[in-house]
Amino acid sequence: MIFVSFTSLLIFLLVWRQEWLNARLLTKLSESERALAHVFDLNPAVIFRLRVDENDIVPFWVSNNVTRVLGFSVAEVLKRGWWSAQIHPDDRAAAKDAARTIFATGHVTQKYKIRHKDGRYIWLREELLLVDEPTAGRWIVGCWNDVTGQHEAEERLRLDATVAKSTREGVLITDLGARILSVNQAFCDITGYRADEVLGRRPSLLRSGRHDVAFYQAMWASLRDCGYWQGEIWNRRKSGAVYPEWLTINAALDDAGHPTHYVAVFADLSQMKEAEVRVHHLTHYDPLTDLPNRLLTRSRLEHALQRAERKREQVAVLVVDLDRFKTLNDGLGLNAGDEALSLAAGRLRTRLREGDTLGRLGGDEFMVVLEEIAGPDAAAIAASDLLATLTPPIVLSTGVEAYLSASVGITIFPKDAATADELMRNADAAVAEAKRFGGGICRFYSTDFTKQASERLTLETQLRHALDREELVLHYQPLVSAATGRVIGAEALVRWQPPDGPLIPPAQFIPVAEETGLIVRLGAWVLETACAQAVAWLRAGIELDTMAVNLSAHQLRQDDLVGSVRQVLQTTGLPASRLELEICETAMVHASKQTLAVLHELRSLGVRLAIDDFGTGYSSLNYIAQLPVDKLKIDGSFVREIPENLKSTAITGAIIAMGKGLGLEVLAEGVETEAHRRFLIDHHCDTYQGFLISPPVEPAAFADVFANT
Repeated sequence: MIFVSFTSLLIFLLVWRQEWLNARLLTKLSESERALAHVFDLNPAVIFRLRVDENDIVPFWVSNNVTRVLGFSVAEVLKRGWWSAQIHPDDRAAAKDAARTIFATGHVTQKYKIRHKDGRYIWLREELLLVDEPTAGRWIVGCWNDVTGQHEAEERLRLDATVAKSTREGVLITDLGARILSVNQAFCDITGYRADEVLGRRPSLLRSGRHDVAFYQAMWASLRDCGYWQGEIWNRRKSGAVYPEWLTINAALDDAGHPTHYVAVFADLSQMKEAEVRVHHLTHYDPLTDLPNRLLTRSRLEHALQRAERKREQVAVLVVDLDRFKTLNDGLGLNAGDEALSLAAGRLRTRLREGDTLGRLGGDEFMVVLEEIAGPDAAAIAASDLLATLTPPIVLSTGVEAYLSASVGITIFPKDAATADELMRNADAAVAEAKRFGGGICRFYSTDFTKQASERLTLETQLRHALDREELVLHYQPLVSAATGRVIGAEALVRWQPPDGPLIPPAQFIPVAEETGLIVRLGAWVLETACAQAVAWLRAGIELDTMAVNLSAHQLRQDDLVGSVRQVLQTTGLPASRLELEICETAMVHASKQTLAVLHELRSLGVRLAIDDFGTGYSSLNYIAQLPVDKLKIDGSFVREIPENLKSTAITGAIIAMGKGLGLEVLAEGVETEAHRRFLIDHHCDTYQGFLISPPVEPAAFADVFANT
């Protein structure tokens, strides 16, 4: 009995102990599961299991952190069809194919975009492992990692690499020890080095030697203090050639703001520097002779005067003007004239000292600046030497010999003048005096030349008297329709007829009238007389569409020009539409806002406006299009050279086409031959005038010309 009781107690204790152990084990397992769940929750990777039923894959379990990564609950993720519905359409086919290949390989890694619950797409990296257990069956264990940030960083790196590779600027990356880690193709193209020749080396291999130690110390100080340096630097290519570049260096920083690398980007400035040199040369040198132009010559003269004043020395200024050069141009053509000018410049250059300046002022005029000159005698010897070097004939490329001579005007600093402008004026006056004596000689400036100023004053007085005594007359040149050949208008041109002398052409007195302001009074007389003549012709049956009258820049600036024109039209009875006022192109180009307003007022009267001497100024097409004008008058200097001079021929044709394109009438001056007329007709020019039809003539002779056309 005791044995039975003891045995029963022992069995009870053993059973109780086993139950206690089982309960404790369950507690431990529960704690382990909770700990594992916490691990999954904190893990950035989402863990999941998929059950494989034959070839069907069924979601079985997923870690709770899926909600943190994708926004969906565990229950939503475990629904059948959830995965395929969330994959981006572009990645769906490839992702499904990769999932199926697991049965062949047992392991798959892929990356695709999947939709977050908030609607955005994120990049997931998925790894799948096939587990085949004899007792538990076939399972797929997988994990998802959000690699969106990594993917975007990779894309940025690829983009940066593409930009660095394709940019025309050189890129160089170094470590903090200035060892080259990477270069792009542009670096190789600019420097001539291959990438493998510079990697691991220092950028100092590019140094040109043009910068001192202080320059580089300042560069590194800026990088150290500011993390940035930018400036122009001269480096050396592999070939040894030195070149300029614009260099920018930035320090690349880590998240803590500490520098990790240096990135240098540079542009080759060679072409820009060469362009700057070319522009400077074109701005300061004559393109035909390669001599200093007027601007640079004058600048050098000013510097010479400053040096001479400090050293109490003399400077001689010589103006060399080729004699009768227009005859050579007319006889041999402009191209031959240009060649002769260039060869003459070369000869003159050979006769000067190293420190002297020879410049081309324009046309056939040169200027020489002789520094440290002993005096007038030395200047005269130099001038004679220049004349002598031009004496032998110049042989042109065509084989033709051209004979040149020149006149030289000489003035001395400080005896004759103290400024560059005064000296240049004096030399011009002296060379003009030499030409009056037939050319081929030298003349020193003399205060006697002020006699010319006195003569101009006398001419001014005589012109005033001529206006008072009605000694001025108008001649009229016919304007002919190119389409019909009939005279359709006239241009009024003033002449001076002294009672006891020959007819004086306008070139001799108009400049004086403009300088003195008499042009306003003279212009008013011309306008009234021409309008009255036009009305007289109309009454006599001479129907003219246009009476053209020149209007000077001075007249445009007078206070009541519009009122004066209106009064003349009312007094004479000439319809405004038959009056055409011609303004030279240069006056149009420099017209002020006030002048443009005057032109618009004249146009509002019904008067027609024309741009005279077109082609000799610097009008832009846009500017002309904005002017209130009706007609372009092609300067006769172009027409007279048709068809021999190809440039003048092309310019004339272009002006006609431009005028037509702007809706303007086009008139050509200087028509002297049948070839001129035929060219204008063929190019649809509207009107022409010139000696082919008639020179400017008196009113009675004009009526005869009208009757015979």
